Amino acid sequence: MTEIGYITLIIAFLLAIFAAAGSVIGAKTGSERLLASARGSILAACGLYTLTAVFLLYGLISNDFSLKIVADNSGRHIPEVYKMTALYADKTGSIFFWGWLISLFTAPLVWRTGDNHRKIMPYVMGILALVMAFFIYMVTFVVNIFAEQSPVPVDGSGLNPLLQNFGMLVHPPLLYLGFAGFAIVFALVMAKVITRGQDIFRDTLIRRWTLFAWCALGLGNIVGMWWS
Repeated sequence: MTEIGYITLIIAFLLAIFAAAGSVIGAKTGSERLLASARGSILAACGLYTLTAVFLLYGLISNDFSLKIVADNSGRHIPEVYKMTALYADKTGSIFFWGWLISLFTAPLVWRTGDNHRKIMPYVMGILALVMAFFIYMVTFVVNIFAEQSPVPVDGSGLNPLLQNFGMLVHPPLLYLGFAGFAIVFALVMAKVITRGQDIFRDTLIRRWTLFAWCALGLGNIVGMWWS
């Protein structure tokens, strides 16, 4: 599973790089075929990213201590509901989780967008594909999230007792939902700037994503204050 997960991430990284380049070149040349290929590559990269998340969650739930992230952040004595939170309990897992949420938001955005945004969408795709590639690069080539533990321990180190709290189930996901949401806002605004679009702050799509991200971050901070 570790080898398959690692290879899957590499393929997702290559697809994201192709999508980033294809989106920009397609926008400059007006090639609908290239833009369609870039869109398909983004969707495929999102799917592969999600598949690796499934692998990691399965490893956490099944106590696969051959994975370093499982051995370092989970254990047999940890309740099942908190084993899944071990995915974002350390830096590597948090970066993976953050990038995964961005990919989940990117997929429906590039899949269906109204005619009002057809001009900026190639640049939105290019920016988000590049952001996805960065996050995948970090958890694949800088620090391998599928790094193996050798020798394989009988039990893991466990999750910090302070993190075995209901707040751990809500606070970090809400914050990362907000961070991922603002990545979408960033891509939309930058695409508007690149295409010299007007009424950036009156754009319905941008406003919706901004409100979503702002509310998610606000709720996350409120839960964090309660938790602390």
